[in-house]
Amino acid sequence: MRQILVLIIVGAAISSCSVVGPGMYSATAIDYKRFNDQGFFITESNSVNFEYTPISSVSALFTNGWIEKEVVDENKPKKLKRHKDDVYNTEGPKMKQVYVRGTPDGVTDLLVEEAMKMGGDGIINFKYSAEVYIDKDGNAKVYGWSASGMAIKR
Repeated sequence: MRQILVLIIVGAAISSCSVVGPGMYSATAIDYKRFNDQGFFITESNSVNFEYTPISSVSALFTNGWIEKEVVDENKPKKLKRHKDDVYNTEGPKMKQVYVRGTPDGVTDLLVEEAMKMGGDGIINFKYSAEVYIDKDGNAKVYGWSASGMAIKR
């Protein structure tokens, strides 16, 4: 009888309720029409019904965070304003920080720019996904977006 009572107490302690963070839901959409209007072809399909030349695999990552932009007087590098950094106590060019948030459209723009730099006018097998981490409370947080595909020349 004593063993059964100990087993019940231990079982209750092990299977006690735990706190679960709130759920996460999200809906996204990327408008491909703006790329088509510029003459750039993009599709999630890995096959198309026209001839093309593969250029390269391309990928991009756009995360949330602070981006530093140099403040340059009259675009002359020798005239950078100098300042003392209060946090690290170092000298360097005066910086302006801007907080950016990664978005599906933002990472797609980066991917298209990269494909165009390589001479591509399209991307096939386009894929994008949220970059997620689990915080200390067990909640899923989106910290950015990634995308990939194959740059092609039609």
